[in-house]
Amino acid sequence: MASTDGLPRMVTGSITGTGASLMVSLGFVPSRVDVFNIATAGRLEWMDTMPSASAIKTVTAGTQTYITSNGITPVETSTSGQGFLIGADAVNGSGNTLVYFAVGN
Repeated sequence: MASTDGLPRMVTGSITGTGASLMVSLGFVPSRVDVFNIATAGRLEWMDTMPSASAIKTVTAGTQTYITSNGITPVETSTSGQGFLIGADAVNGSGNTLVYFAVGN
C-alpha cells in the first residue's frame, strides 16, 4: 500500500533477534528490506518483486543463496499494522542485534 501523501519512506533501525519470526512495525509496507546481523555478519535482502518469505541470504563467508522460506515478508494487516516480518532464519539469531534498512512509498 502506498502512503497517503505518495511520498517515499525510508527507515533504519535495530531490533534484537529472537530465533523465531519477528515483526518490525514501520507504518508503511516496504518495497525493499535489508537486515544485517551484527554478530554474525549474516544478511537478508528482499525486494517487492520477490515472493513473500524469500530473500537473498549472505552468510559470514560471503556465500549468497536464494531462500524461499523464513526470509522477509511484507505485512499489512488490521492486527499487525504495516511493516515486515523477519522469518526464523539463522540470520535472526536469538539475542543478536539486527539492523535494518526499509524503503517504501
